[in-house]
Formats: sequence, structure tokens, C-alpha cells
Amino acid sequence: MPNKLFAAFLYGLNIPGSRYVSGKQIQDMLRPLAPHIAFVRIVARPDSVVLRCDESTTEQSLREVLKDRLDCNNVVIAVESLCRVVKAAQNVLKSIEQIEVEWEWCVVLSSEPFPSTFIEERSLFPHTTKVVPVCILDSRALLVRKRRLNPSGTRIMTGAILIKPWDRALKRHGIVPNCLTSRTLSQVERVACAGEEGDC
Repeated sequence: MPNKLFAAFLYGLNIPGSRYVSGKQIQDMLRPLAPHIAFVRIVARPDSVVLRCDESTTEQSLREVLKDRLDCNNVVIAVESLCRVVKAAQNVLKSIEQIEVEWEWCVVLSSEPFPSTFIEERSLFPHTTKVVPVCILDSRALLVRKRRLNPSGTRIMTGAILIKPWDRALKRHGIVPNCLTSRTLSQVERVACAGEEGDC
């Protein structure tokens, strides 16, 4: 029976102008992959999924299977690694004063860990009135503080202000992830917790 747990964060679904999928549709599309890749649960939203896989499965191999099956880029992280990302973020926040309610904590996740030669300070993009990059987490994620809403009251989307600037900063230093995607820190925490719980 598969017993290696992974979290899959699907990129570009269910946002304005993109393809919409329900949790049931995701589950139905993944069902033919069993028993080697078994659906465990969707966590709060259809683009965040926990899967149980064979021991031979790697993050890269699962990412490629999901891209082919679901027709979308994605970031796959072993649950053990995701828990380290969450713990690193929580440790950072212990030393930071509570932010105002108009701001929220987000995490940009990379499909691959960064090389040992990676220098954090060179990879951060300049802060703006909408987003402040804080630090790298476990050599594969970026912790950022993001303003929740535009002056008009609409929610600020993360692609243009988080993912694209960090992608450009990484590429300037020769790092080209297969995929970057972002979630609120609270959502990443929920996924990590669900992964630790297994298929409860």
C-alpha cells in the first residue's frame, strides 16, 4: 500500500480568468492513478491536495504525472519538507510584531529546493506598498507580507506582485524553478497539518 505523503499545490486554477474546477472534479481526475498514487484529501480549496504514493515516487515524478493528468503546472512537496517550511515560518513570526489587519502572511512555494550555493539576500525582490518579502524558508519557499485589498476594496491577487517578481529575481541568479505558486501561510499550515494526519 502506498505510504509516502505529498502535498500538491496546483497553479492557476479557480482565479479570475482561469479554468474553474471543483473538488469533485479533481478527485475524479486523480482516481485512475490509484493504487500507486492515492487521493487522500482536498484541503479547504480544490487547488491544495494531499496524496499518498509509492516509496519510489519523487516530487518531480509526481509533479509530472499531475501536470499531465490535470493539465496544470504544480508544486509538489513531500509532507515532511512542507512541515519544515511551516515550522521555519512560525519561528520567524515569533520575532516579528503582529501585523495590522490589512496585511496577511503568504508563502511562495518553489517546485525544487535551491542549490547549496544559493544566497538568500540576492534573491529577494524590492518591497512595494503591497508586498514585503521577508526571508527564504527551508531553501525552497519565500515568506512575504502582503496587503489584503486594493484601495478599491478588491482582493490583491498574488501572481503579479509575488510570483512574477520573485521569479525574475531568481532567474537573475541562474535559478529557474519549474513552477512557483503561492498560498496564504494559514492555508499552507492547514495542508501540512492534513498531511501529518494522513487519510483521517
